[in-house]
Amino acid sequence: MKRKILSILLAGALLLQAGGTPLFSARAVDDEPAAQEEEIAVPAQSISIYPGELWMRAGEQSQLTASVLPEDATDAVSWSSDNAAVCSVSADGTVTAAGDGSATVTAQAGDISAVCTVHVGLSAPQQLSIVVDDRQYAALSWDAVTGCDGYRISRRAAETDDWQDVETLTGTSWTDTTMTAQSGWQYAVRAYKLRDSQTDDAETLWSAYTSAQVPVFEPAPEVTAPVKPAAPVLGSAEALDSGSIRITWNAVSGASGYRVYRQGGERWQLLRIIKNPSTTSYTDAAVEPGTSYTYTVRAFSRSGRQILLSDFDETGVSATTATLPIPNLNRVTSSAYDRLTVSWYEVRKAEGYVIYRRTGEETAWTQLATVTGGAVTSYTDTSVTCGQTYSYTVAAYNTVNGTAYYSAYNQTGLSGTALPAAPVLKSAVSASATSITLSWGTVDGASGYRMYRRTSTSEAWVCIGDLTGATRSSYTNTGLTTGQRYYYTVAAICILSDGTIVKGPHDPNGISGTPTAAPYSNVYATYSTSYNASQANRTTNLNVACKTMNGTVLKPGQTFSFNKTLGVRSADKGYKPATIFTGSTGTAQELGGGICQVASTLFNAALLANNTIVERHQHSQKVSYCPVGRDAGIYYGSKDFQFKNNTNYNIKIKSWISGGTLTVQLLTTEQVKPPAVTLTVTKSGSTYTLKRSVDGKVNYTTKSTY
Repeated sequence: MKRKILSILLAGALLLQAGGTPLFSARAVDDEPAAQEEEIAVPAQSISIYPGELWMRAGEQSQLTASVLPEDATDAVSWSSDNAAVCSVSADGTVTAAGDGSATVTAQAGDISAVCTVHVGLSAPQQLSIVVDDRQYAALSWDAVTGCDGYRISRRAAETDDWQDVETLTGTSWTDTTMTAQSGWQYAVRAYKLRDSQTDDAETLWSAYTSAQVPVFEPAPEVTAPVKPAAPVLGSAEALDSGSIRITWNAVSGASGYRVYRQGGERWQLLRIIKNPSTTSYTDAAVEPGTSYTYTVRAFSRSGRQILLSDFDETGVSATTATLPIPNLNRVTSSAYDRLTVSWYEVRKAEGYVIYRRTGEETAWTQLATVTGGAVTSYTDTSVTCGQTYSYTVAAYNTVNGTAYYSAYNQTGLSGTALPAAPVLKSAVSASATSITLSWGTVDGASGYRMYRRTSTSEAWVCIGDLTGATRSSYTNTGLTTGQRYYYTVAAICILSDGTIVKGPHDPNGISGTPTAAPYSNVYATYSTSYNASQANRTTNLNVACKTMNGTVLKPGQTFSFNKTLGVRSADKGYKPATIFTGSTGTAQELGGGICQVASTLFNAALLANNTIVERHQHSQKVSYCPVGRDAGIYYGSKDFQFKNNTNYNIKIKSWISGGTLTVQLLTTEQVKPPAVTLTVTKSGSTYTLKRSVDGKVNYTTKSTY
C-alpha cells in the first residue's frame, strides 16, 4: 500500500475518504513509469496444420488451422505459399485457390514450421488408347492420374452428341462388352477426386475429358511360310588413310540387317551385327598396320522368334592396311602472343610424330620438330611472331626391324595466329551514380587493351576505346545512366613495329555492373530542435533514444512505432531520471524523462516528408523546443507516436545530438524529394490547430489544448 500511495503522490493527486481511507485519482502523464513488468517469451515447441492436404477448385477458399504447443507459446503464427500462381494464404490461414497446379503452404511459429500440400484442379488422364480386340470389343487403357480416386468412362456416336456415362471404376483399363466396336464412335475418360462421400456429390473434383475415336478393325494378316533372304553381293574392301578397312555390299530386299565376318585362319569369325537393312558398308578399325584381311557378309531376316540367314560369298573380299594411318589433326590454338599449340589424335602403333610448318599456302612444308611417344598428341611452337598466321601438319612413324616407316600427312593442315591471351575479368563496380570501374588481369606481351560494352546479353559487343600500356588493368566508364546494368569485356592488343594492331580474344560472357548512388545519401526530410546540454541526465536520455532509433529502415507501407522501437525505458538501457510533466502544472523525475523531444523532432520530420501520421498525442503542458501544437507526447503503454512510410522508397531514420542540437533526418537511396509541404498552426481560445497542406489541399489535421 505504501508503494501505491507513493506512486499516486508522484502522479499529483490523492483523495481521502472519511476515516483516512484513500480514494485514488488517476492523472495522465507524458512519460512512462519507472518500471514495467516484462512479458516472459515462451517459444513454440511443435506446430501442426489441419488438414495436411487440400484439393480445391480455382476461386475456392478453405480454412487451415495451425496448432502450436505449448498452448501458452508466445511465437506468432505466420503463413506463406511457395506458388502464388496456384494459391495464396492470408494471415489467418485462409487459402484462396488461383490456378491449376500444386503448392506448399507453410505455417511458421518461431523456428519451427509445418506444411500443407494444396492441389488446385485435377489432371486429365493421358495416353488414352483404344484397341479393337478379337471379339470386336473396344478395349480402353490410359495412364494413371496422380492423386485421383477413380475414373468415369463415357461414349458417344458423334461429336455433335452429348457424352453418355457408361462406367465408373478405379483401374486404368476397361473393355466395353455391351456393344460391338463401331468405327467413328468416341470414348472419353475423366478422373475424379472425392471431397465428400459421393462420387457425384457437388464437392467432387472432376478433370477435363480425354477422348479418342474407335479405330477401324483390321483382321490379322494370313501367315505365310518364312523365306530366307538372298545372299549379299560383295563390293570391295578398301584400305583407308586412317589405317582402317571399309567393306561394301549391295542391299538385300526383305533383309532385317546384316552380319559382317572376318576370316581368322580357316574359319569365318563374326565381326559385327548391323540391324539397319539400308546400311551397305562397314569400317573395321580393329586392324594392324601392314596386314591383309578378308571379309564376307550374310543378310538376315526375322520370322516371329526365328532368324533366317542368307548364304554368303565364301571367297570374300580382301585389303591390306597401310603401315600407319595419317594422324587426324585436332586444332591449332594460341595460348599467348608468342606461342601456338598444334594438337592431333593418337595413332595406334605409332612411336612418335613429326611436326611440319609453313607460313602460306604457296610455301613448302618445313620440318619443325619430332616428338617421341605414341601417346603424345600436342606440340607448342615458341618460335612464332605475334599476328603472324602459321599452318601445321603431322606425320606418324614407327620402326620395324630397325627401319623407320612414316605415314603420309594431311596436305592442307590447320592454321592459327599467335595472339595475346584473353584478359581475366575481375570486377565491374559502381564508381558513382553515373560511372563504373572495370578491372582485369594484365596479359604478357600486350601493348594495351581494348574495352567493349553492351546493355543486354542479346546485343553485340561495341568497342568503347583502347588503352595503351601493358600494365593498364582498370578503366572507369563515365556518363552512364543510374540504375542501368552494363556488360563489359576486354581484349589485349599488340602494336607491331609497322603500327599494325593485333587484337586477342575476349571473354564472350563478359562481366556486368550497375552505377548506383551511395546508399541512403539523399536527405528526404530533416528537422532539428535545441536542448540544454547542461542538463546531464536529460541529455543522456536524448542520446540513448536517438542511438536506439538511429538506423531504423522503413519499407514502403511499413509503420514506425516510437514505443515499440525504444521499448521500456529502464536503467539497464542507460536511461537516467529526468523531468517529466505531471498534469497541467506539475513535474516529476522519472527514467527516460525528456525523450518526448526526440518523438516531437521525429514528428516534425515526418510532417515535412508528407508521411502519413498514424498516432500523435499532445503534451499536458507547452514545450519550448518546437512550435506550439507541433509537439508529440509519448508514454509507454498508453501514448505512442506512429507514422507510415507512404512513399515508394525505403526510408532510413538518422538521429543524433550534438552541441545542444537534436537532429532527425529521413534518408532515401534514390535522389528524390517529397512534395512541398505547408504547415500552419491557428489558435482559438486555448486550442491550437495544426494543418498540413500539399498543393493547397489539407491532408493532415491535429489539435492541442493547453
